[in-house]
Amino acid sequence: YTSPTVLLSALFLLNIALKLDFKARVKKVLAFLAPAAFGVYLIHCHPFVLDIIFKEFLTPFGEKAIYIIIPVVFLAIIAVFTVCILIELARIQLFKLLKVGLLVNIIANFLEKLIHLFLGETVKE
Repeated sequence: YTSPTVLLSALFLLNIALKLDFKARVKKVLAFLAPAAFGVYLIHCHPFVLDIIFKEFLTPFGEKAIYIIIPVVFLAIIAVFTVCILIELARIQLFKLLKVGLLVNIIANFLEKLIHLFLGETVKE
């Protein structure tokens, strides 16, 4: 995910997506899933998850015929995305329920005041 070709591919796809005109229903689905997209990336790139996906699940298919490998990889992509998006959407709802955003704002305001005091600046209320 850190190679220049992946970055260029991502920018290319982003450029294409920005030019597309989606129907209202598609926009609604995308608006619902978009906040969870970064979480999907974080979950599926975790070393433990990568070990399970590649070493435990996909490695046995490495020596199979290409007509078997392609559908398996495609289904694995869909399965990983679906599981990760469900985990992340559940996390978002849990954080809302526990009001984690409020706690983060309280901590951020406290730290901001602490930094201003440390730097000798006047603290805004």
